[in-house]
Amino acid sequence: MVIQPTPITPLRMTWNKLFHISLKVMRKKNSKRQDHPWNQYIKQHTRHYIETVFSSITCVFPKSIHAVTYEGFLLKLQAFIFAFTLQQAFI
Repeated sequence: MVIQPTPITPLRMTWNKLFHISLKVMRKKNSKRQDHPWNQYIKQHTRHYIETVFSSITCVFPKSIHAVTYEGFLLKLQAFIFAFTLQQAFI
């Protein structure tokens, strides 16, 4: 059985070229091709950090955001993230 590498999609190529970012996806536990333990640890550690930051950002958000336009929604979202950044910087 020959295992072919996964094809690189145009989006992944663009991210890799422009931003030097390579996307690494966590594999399922029952996967036939498991990650190496060090890769699994790095992915799990990074995922935990991202989930913690996202959780702390969303706890600052109100229950609902009332915006009439899409631009207004994005403006409020940016304001909440900016307020969170200031709050974290001065605590």
